[in-house]
Amino acid sequence: MSSNSKIAALFKRRGSPGLADWTALPLAALLVMATLLLRRGLDFLLSDEPLLLLFVLPILVSAWLGGWRAGLLATVLAALLTDYFLLPPRGEFRIASPIDQLRWAELWVVGIVVSVLMESLHRQRRRLERSRDASRRLASIVESSNDAILGKTLDGTIVAWNAAAERMYGYSASEAVGKGISMLAPPEDGDEMPAILERIKHGQRVERFETRRRRKDGSWIHVALSVSPVLAEDGSVIGASTIARDITAQKKAEEDLRLTAEELRRSNGDLEQFAYVASHDLQEPLRMVTGFVQLLQRRYSTRLDAEADKYIDFAVDGAKRMQTLINDLLAYSRVGTRGRPATTTAADVAFRRALANLCAGIEETAAEVTCGELPVVRADDGQLAQIFQNLVGNALKFRAAAPPKIRVEARRQDDGWLFSVGDNGIGIAPEYRDRIFMIFQRLHARREYPGTGIGLAICKRIVDRHGGRMWVESQAGHGSTFYFTLPD
Repeated sequence: MSSNSKIAALFKRRGSPGLADWTALPLAALLVMATLLLRRGLDFLLSDEPLLLLFVLPILVSAWLGGWRAGLLATVLAALLTDYFLLPPRGEFRIASPIDQLRWAELWVVGIVVSVLMESLHRQRRRLERSRDASRRLASIVESSNDAILGKTLDGTIVAWNAAAERMYGYSASEAVGKGISMLAPPEDGDEMPAILERIKHGQRVERFETRRRRKDGSWIHVALSVSPVLAEDGSVIGASTIARDITAQKKAEEDLRLTAEELRRSNGDLEQFAYVASHDLQEPLRMVTGFVQLLQRRYSTRLDAEADKYIDFAVDGAKRMQTLINDLLAYSRVGTRGRPATTTAADVAFRRALANLCAGIEETAAEVTCGELPVVRADDGQLAQIFQNLVGNALKFRAAAPPKIRVEARRQDDGWLFSVGDNGIGIAPEYRDRIFMIFQRLHARREYPGTGIGLAICKRIVDRHGGRMWVESQAGHGSTFYFTLPD
């Protein structure tokens, strides 16, 4: 049987001794009847002597086996039967002699007292059995626990040691019991146990704390300890119990995670620095290439043939696109490195700043841009304006045949604010909803819609920097609604 099954079985055990009522009560009646038959069989020896105290024996046995109910039933039956069959006048429920009346009353008193005494013994037995069951359950729980549980006296001597402690520390119970708890403590923590025991002496519990412990083989493990005082019946502190859990694997995982996080931060920093330096250093030679190609275009466009003019146009266009890509890459890398700390920001002010930058496009497309009430949030105001500018700008760019209708709203959530920017544009197919937030990902040819495909990636990175989320809900041909959250 497993440890859990043993524990379950212990909890199901009944702690009340004796027979059930349906067995004890009929047995009480049978014992009284048998005693009556025995007494009647002795008539030739006892003559008129009723010997009522003979019925104390079945009352005693009934109460011992079935408790006060069976004892009381035996007392009542004994009183009735002796009155009718043994006390003169026999055959009647009447007692003629005062002495017989006294004997009959004695039978009642003795029967009731015996029943009460037996019930008191039953209760004491039940309490003792419950105490034993509790001790067995506690011992089984302690022994089957996956945590090391040990007891020690106030001077640090080990007096209890469960199986988990043996597995954790390597010492058997016979090797550990009687030894000082200091055998498990590292030298640098020599004052740790006396300080803990001093608190225990004052009845204080030492909550979970982490430390090192030495195993039998000399290796060290990390453990989480909780120490509680052990009290005597009078409430005095007589020792301490310790629950220890091996957290060596957890500490190693935490250290590995910390090192990985540090390496990731360092790698991200290196990548951001590389992106900035590479992009910045490419600017000057690219400007020079662009300038000379444009100069070549202006001076020799009429002196060369059509094919040469086409090649020059390609070179100028490629240089301009490269310059745009570098500028966008710089903007993406600066989201984390050049962003300002979050401050109290009025979202409607950031939105109006974005509209001011897009006024030409709004007039050109005859767009209708409406806005609900926007809250005050904690954000980098410049980056929040950039989110609005990129999302509204995309709605202007990816418009359908009808004039653009753009609606910006915000509503309160439990953990912050949810913003939405909806439009009636060309929409996005469901399979591309995640791809559009990746850097340099485009869904359309450059000749259809200009741009580098980095605007939404910048928006998502800004939202991530603020601790929020960003996603889109859209169907191709039915417009799009971009959502992003900003926590409090």
